Amino acid sequence: MTDTLYGAQQPDPKASRAVLIGVHDFAHMPDLPAVHNNIFDLKRVLTDPQLWGIPEGNCTLLPQPATVRDVLQAIRQAAREATDALLLYYAGHGLIGHSDDELWLSLPDTEEGHIETVVPYDWIAHELRVDFETAIARLPSGAREVFVLHDVEGYKHEEIADLLGISPGTSKSQLHRARMALRAYLDR
Repeated sequence: MTDTLYGAQQPDPKASRAVLIGVHDFAHMPDLPAVHNNIFDLKRVLTDPQLWGIPEGNCTLLPQPATVRDVLQAIRQAAREATDALLLYYAGHGLIGHSDDELWLSLPDTEEGHIETVVPYDWIAHELRVDFETAIARLPSGAREVFVLHDVEGYKHEEIADLLGISPGTSKSQLHRARMALRAYLDR
C-alpha cells in the first residue's frame, strides 16, 4: 500500500495488476462504439503517474477478446502476479443468464441464451477463488492457522498466541512464513 487518499491507503501500483476488457463490435447484438476508446482511455488514466501510475506492463488490455479462454487466461495471469490490488474492468453487453442471479459477459460472437458464447461471471469468480484456496490449503498447518486467524478473521498476534498456546513472536513468524509461501505459490 502507498499514499493515502481521503484517509484510505492506495494500492501499490508496482505490485498491482489491471485487466481491462472491452467488447464493442458484435455479430448478433447492437454494437457499442464508445467502448472501443473506453479501455484505452482508462489505461491512460491508470498508468498516469499523477493519478495512480500502474506500470504499462501491469495493465493488460483485451479489446474484442475472441474466446472465454482468452479472458480467463488474462485474469488468471494477472491474479497470480498481483501482490496488492487486482482491478478487473469489463465494458460490453452484460446479459442475465438462465436464472436471474447469473451475469454473463458478452464476447464478439455472443448469442443470447448460448452459454458457450459468453463469459459467465461465476467462472471469473471461480478462477480467482480456486488459486487462493488451493494456496492456503497447501500451507503447513501452523502457518495456515495463523494466516487465517490474522489476515482473514482479523485477530491480533497477542490474541492468536492465546488461542493457539504460542508466543506472539511465533505468531508473527508463522504469518510471515505463510505470506511468503502464498506469494511463492501464486507467483509460479
